[in-house]
Amino acid sequence: MDRETTETNEVITLVYEYLGRIRSLERQITRLQLQRDELQSCLLPKAIRYDQDKVQSSPEDAMGETAAAVLDLDRKIEVLKREKAQLIQEISKTIEMLDDEMEKLVLTAYYICRMPIRKVSDRIHYSRSQTYRLYRSGIMHLSEKMRQMGQTHVI
Repeated sequence: MDRETTETNEVITLVYEYLGRIRSLERQITRLQLQRDELQSCLLPKAIRYDQDKVQSSPEDAMGETAAAVLDLDRKIEVLKREKAQLIQEISKTIEMLDDEMEKLVLTAYYICRMPIRKVSDRIHYSRSQTYRLYRSGIMHLSEKMRQMGQTHVI
């Protein structure tokens, strides 16, 4: 391969990674929400069996630590949600650089709205293969535009 082809492939890979950051953040948020929900379930009151359970908490009671961990996870989730909102705005502006409206539509539906290609193709009334072609050409055109504008540092 020649140098230009290698550079183009690298830029395309960076574009895929850049656009995929929303989904990556969403996975992180989901993971933290699952952890938080499980910890919260540990805070739910249990039925008291008067012959076995302690009625008062002891100094070794971990409820306070668990509640603090839940609050910490809530803070982390909120930070990631704000970061995701900023990233959605940034990526939306990047996609708007494309000239072709159908490429914009496909990339927006896939990356911003996180629709599977199958649903995107149903929504725009194109075959899946045509939708994939629009998707790939949108990525190619976006990588070319960003390379021409010297915006690979944004990625």
